[in-house]
Amino acid sequence: MKILLVDDEEMMIELFSELLSEEGYEVETALNGNQGIEKYKSFAPDLLVLDLMMPDLTGFEVCSYIREQEKDSSTKILLLTGMGGNDIEEKGLKAGANGVLFKPIPIDKLITKISQV
Repeated sequence: MKILLVDDEEMMIELFSELLSEEGYEVETALNGNQGIEKYKSFAPDLLVLDLMMPDLTGFEVCSYIREQEKDSSTKILLLTGMGGNDIEEKGLKAGANGVLFKPIPIDKLITKISQV
């Protein structure tokens, strides 16, 4: 499975990338929403894991863009956020995400969620 991780926190990207690679996933990364969209186009991931709050484009915006521009895409999208609230999950699903995960998230929970999408 090909996974694209998009997060503006380099430590988070490095940690998740290394751990997911060890689990046998092919992983690419991007540090902001614009890079994420470009990598999405060239990498064609099976799963896109997006941080919600990034400085240029939010995870909501990237998710919405991909769902609008790539209508035939089978790519699954998970949003990661440190913000709480049911409205975040509702807004994420409305943007086209397949799920919303709340930080901090233990890596075993992330891997379990990835295997379920």
